[in-house]
Amino acid sequence: MNFVIEKAVMDELPEILSIYESAKVFMASYGNDGQWDKNYPCMEDIEKNIKDGQLYVCRAENDKRIAVVFLYFLGIDEDYTKIDGEGWFNNLPYGVMHKVAAADFARGTGAAVYCIDFCFKNCGNLKIDTHEKNIPMQRLLHKSGFKKCGEITLSRSGDKRIAFQKSAKLILASKSPRRMELIKMLDCPFMVDPASCEEVLPEGIDPKDAAQYLAAIKAEDVFNRHKNENPTVIGSDTVVVYKDKIFGKPADREAARSMLKALQGNTHEVYTGVVIKNANKTIAFTSVASVSFYKMSDSEIEAYINTGEPMDKAGAYGIQGKGALYIEKLNGDFYTVMGFPIAEIYHKIKFEGIEIC
Repeated sequence: MNFVIEKAVMDELPEILSIYESAKVFMASYGNDGQWDKNYPCMEDIEKNIKDGQLYVCRAENDKRIAVVFLYFLGIDEDYTKIDGEGWFNNLPYGVMHKVAAADFARGTGAAVYCIDFCFKNCGNLKIDTHEKNIPMQRLLHKSGFKKCGEITLSRSGDKRIAFQKSAKLILASKSPRRMELIKMLDCPFMVDPASCEEVLPEGIDPKDAAQYLAAIKAEDVFNRHKNENPTVIGSDTVVVYKDKIFGKPADREAARSMLKALQGNTHEVYTGVVIKNANKTIAFTSVASVSFYKMSDSEIEAYINTGEPMDKAGAYGIQGKGALYIEKLNGDFYTVMGFPIAEIYHKIKFEGIEIC
């Protein structure tokens, strides 16, 4: 059965409230009459959740009835800041799922599992809690790959809840918005945990080897932080090389100006090193592309620097942004210049049989 998930709207409030009331009756039928009471979830809470864009509804395709309603958001849940027991797997950004309720007709259809998978794929690091007597929910969470982390205390009531978490196997060792967008093409949940190691190149290193060297220390650093979670980590780094000189990210406007003046009207190389590492193997490669710039006037260089785009890019330009106006020719993979050769990454993972989902 195929399902569709959308954000809830106010017109659906009566149907949503009816589903929550039915869920309370269902929970009480197997002895769980303490998780929700007449004051929770209440209409005021649900209205606020809808206004905040945090309440979702799930329907089977071609069926107007709501099958499942749930709350989902990315951010910090204050009730999760303290946990008794083994503790959370990690302290990375996470998604939270609450108030999951299925309509009577939807139980056993797979709709609830679909909703949980939807949230997990969206964030790659999902936390949820449930009552000790909510055995059906606990079974559902175990079936979906969640693990018990301990107990949390609800601030609204002081009651205890069993806390669960599921984290993605795939970790991107970078906070680059471009890499985060490109890795989504793998269609696999992932977490982002930027490397915190010192990125210093050995003296005398060949510029052609620099990117892969940096990618390796990033991947190693992040893997060591998560080795107990059996992750697959992808580290990546990009350097621009012109006349055997490495052009990294400019430290200031003057550095950006100097780089752009050197690159304009000339051809340079872009090296992107990638290291894919898990407990069983390490795959490392470097992708290279040649980029030719049109000539740029001093005023064009100043105008481009004023956009702010050059300041966080190797070589002081972004091929996917306004820097594209000055690219005359590209020989190689466009995504190598962006800093993440996604096709080659995909085929390396596929050829090596690495499980990332």
